[in-house]
Amino acid sequence: MAQVSADHAGTPRDASSPDSDAEMPRVVADGAGYFVLWMARRPEPVGALDASAPAAAEAIGEPRAYSWLEMVTLDAAGLR
Repeated sequence: MAQVSADHAGTPRDASSPDSDAEMPRVVADGAGYFVLWMARRPEPVGALDASAPAAAEAIGEPRAYSWLEMVTLDAAGLR
């Protein structure tokens, strides 16, 4: 296992789930570890409310999407 210190960064890890599009990550120190928060998004299924209707756009050129906050806690080495 690689040592993590002020001089050496650890191995990068993907904290978000593979089925969401994570954005705006934030890392908050919490004593002996960290909270990592981000906004997750997933496209709304086409015709979710009505199978015959196309998905409405939230903004020009942007399809509707579900969004929520996700969080994980990590130890001082960046592990779950």
